[in-house]
Amino acid sequence: MEEGLKTAGILLPLLMLSAGTWTDIREKRVDVRPILLAGLAGIAIRIIVRDEGIPVLLAALTPGMLLLAVALTSRGGVGMGDGLCVLVLGLYFPPEEVWMILFLALCFGGVMGVFLLFRGRGRGHSFPFLPCLLVGSLCCEIARMILLG
Repeated sequence: MEEGLKTAGILLPLLMLSAGTWTDIREKRVDVRPILLAGLAGIAIRIIVRDEGIPVLLAALTPGMLLLAVALTSRGGVGMGDGLCVLVLGLYFPPEEVWMILFLALCFGGVMGVFLLFRGRGRGHSFPFLPCLLVGSLCCEIARMILLG
């Protein structure tokens, strides 16, 4: 059973980000239903496994809480869906991985922003951030597979 929970702990966040990426690109909005489902499943997995304490969980949720605070204060510059997705990632990954995913997503987003500037889309244009989070998560998963064999 624990092996199945570990597999779900890898697949559910990636499915959440994939579904969110689809709507973020096509409709310029993030559907909260996959986020809610992944969040509830993450809470259930945490309750069943009981592998870490509250301080570790709070540390893993901190990047999402910070991104939600930025979303609330940026008047749409950062979307609430992005913050909610990072918050849910904190239910599945340890704090250092959540920070790494966010760092990689910001780097990828920066590259995308520079590319868009060169294509003539200057300030005031937005682009979806969930694809950046998906790439960051995939990079972390690939690195984990390589390092753990």
